[in-house]
Amino acid sequence: MKFKKGELVCLSASGKRNKQNNGQHEGFGIVWSYVPSDKWPYKLKWFGVRSISKFEIVMKEYEIKRFKVKK
Repeated sequence: MKFKKGELVCLSASGKRNKQNNGQHEGFGIVWSYVPSDKWPYKLKWFGVRSISKFEIVMKEYEIKRFKVKK
């Protein structure tokens, strides 16, 4: 497990290339839970520029990276 519960993440370059992640290109997410036996083990709550997701978003580890604040 690379990311811990409560950690802030954003899309990685691979995640941005993935057509299924169109709604999450902007903003950041919070790791809500991790279930290693699931096909998509990371459950995220996403906070985008326009809205907050009403549901958990599921992703694989390669699709996300740690969120860094731009200075």
